[in-house]
Amino acid sequence: MRVAIVHEEILSMFEFSVGLAADSDSDSGSKSRIYRMVVVRQPVLAMLVLVVLSSPVIGAYDDIRVTELEYDAWPRYCQAASFIKKPLSRNPPSYRSKREQYRADKAGIWHFCAGLVKIRRAELTSSSPKKMYKLAKTGVSGVRFSLDLVDIKTEPWAADMLVYMARGQRLMKQLDEAKKNLEIAIKYHPSYPQSYTMLARLHFDAKDYPAAIEDLSRGVAATNGKSGALQYYLGLAYVYNGDLEKAKEQERKARALNFPLKGLARKIAELDRTSVSN
Repeated sequence: MRVAIVHEEILSMFEFSVGLAADSDSDSGSKSRIYRMVVVRQPVLAMLVLVVLSSPVIGAYDDIRVTELEYDAWPRYCQAASFIKKPLSRNPPSYRSKREQYRADKAGIWHFCAGLVKIRRAELTSSSPKKMYKLAKTGVSGVRFSLDLVDIKTEPWAADMLVYMARGQRLMKQLDEAKKNLEIAIKYHPSYPQSYTMLARLHFDAKDYPAAIEDLSRGVAATNGKSGALQYYLGLAYVYNGDLEKAKEQERKARALNFPLKGLARKIAELDRTSVSN
């Protein structure tokens, strides 16, 4: 659906919040910048928050009510969970097997799913620091509840949980804890791209572009160069580190992998025009 595509394009500005206004789950099937930062303007952010939070409510768990847009952005195993009411305009998937349903029940997956929504909402609430912190804190608590019930070493969903914990901890300025969780995810699930992009996100926050390049390069190697997202964000890191030729190479690789975002290509073109005019 075009609505879902547009929603994902808007959310991409926050999935990797290094300031690029762009055109983003291992098991989801649903979908999820050197010379100046492109700031996401407040009217755009306010509009997004209004759209997300005012969409028709299709289900609720505990103290959180889930909108259609939030439902669409959920991992597939959250959409399949029995606690969610069947939305009138959606056809929820089923678990792929009794084993998958057992995994979800064992993990108390509804706690993770609710926590995920709260963390995403917190990322859209930066203009209200107290509200953002509260949402992030309760979201991380929900994710941690589910994480404590699974074997981090063998449960593939654990990588998703660890990344979302890190996203919430970033908002709470718990950066050491966030990095620790991401390194745990990489240790046991090295081919999960989001662990590396989230580490890079922390480095971009600190303007430590060489560190971002190092971690994204680790991810490219671990995924055998097959992740368009890692190729794309590595290109962004090269742009900000002042290496335009390497950035161009990464943009070509990301495009060859059909990665949909176009911000890197626009940034490279802009830098090329600036270079020619000088």
